[in-house]
Amino acid sequence: MAQRADIEILVPISKATKDPVTGGFFVEGVATDETIDFTNEVTSASDVAKSLPLLQTHGILNYDHGKFPVGNVREAEQLPAPTLKSMYPGREFQGTGTKIRGWIHPVTANAPDDLKIIHHLAEVGSP
Repeated sequence: MAQRADIEILVPISKATKDPVTGGFFVEGVATDETIDFTNEVTSASDVAKSLPLLQTHGILNYDHGKFPVGNVREAEQLPAPTLKSMYPGREFQGTGTKIRGWIHPVTANAPDDLKIIHHLAEVGSP
């Protein structure tokens, strides 16, 4: 019997773009780079590289460790710090970082509260 592995990656959202037709939206942000993280550890680019295929094909997004998926990972790629700095001015990066782009589902009649909350936050944060 195959074992299932859960991998959690926190992604601060740097950009959200709403699709006017469906009501869903694309989000993107940098999940990790080679600086010390909030758990006082450094994630090496080579460790992340091993999980990229799995993340790209099966990655799901949830809100604040919620139990309901609110979307799916569409793209995950490793980029050097200078490239990330040019994409996200004002942030510092070191080594290689992992940029994530995902799709947040539209709100439907029986959508979970987590999905409603993330849509609300995206609307509030919009200019």
